[in-house]
Amino acid sequence: MDNILANEINQLGIRLTELQVQQFQLYAKTLCQWNQKTNLTRIISENDIAIKHFFDSMAVIKAIPDFYRGDLLDIGSGAGFPGIPLSLILPDASFTLLDASRKRVSFLKYIINILGLKHVNAYHGRMEQWRCQKKYINHYNVVVSRAFSEIKAFVDGVIPLVKDKGRIIAMKGINVHEELKTFTVPENLNMVIENYTLPMINQKRYLVCFDINNSTNQKTIHTDSSYNLAS
Repeated sequence: MDNILANEINQLGIRLTELQVQQFQLYAKTLCQWNQKTNLTRIISENDIAIKHFFDSMAVIKAIPDFYRGDLLDIGSGAGFPGIPLSLILPDASFTLLDASRKRVSFLKYIINILGLKHVNAYHGRMEQWRCQKKYINHYNVVVSRAFSEIKAFVDGVIPLVKDKGRIIAMKGINVHEELKTFTVPENLNMVIENYTLPMINQKRYLVCFDINNSTNQKTIHTDSSYNLAS
């Protein structure tokens, strides 16, 4: 796994330290151990974990410019994707991981503790509950989710949680364009779609990004601005 991380993550402009590599290795090992008792993931081989979980999660960094890096919320985090891999390479940001499964949140809290991630917190709950709590309204610079729900439900649900000038990121697969056919972009959002390719397996992925701009009613839509990360 360490060779894959070292060779492929370089394409993202990321240079992992020895400590970070060790943390990713521990993450993968612990994930597989817990997965024997708790259904956390169907991806269990070292290569697949490195590419389909770790690389895929870290690719989101391309859609999080420096000015967005403050408070980040990962909705439906599951086993920690993309939140924990992103937190390992963005130690100065603050991460909140939210999931509706108590078993998964137990894993998240455990892995956060053993990896020493003081800037990451995990909570049991649902998006519908989170958006009704005053302390979370307009709180986050970035809200991200990987295949949590259809784009409309996700975007409509999290808009109240995002700061003005903040960003919503939906991680999607090859069917994203079909999904977008039935989605009308709200007037206060600017949408950008970027794509990348997972190395070794040549699988195309998409980041559908929505920027909050409450000061204007104009929306600019850029479709399929790509960055090719295939090896």
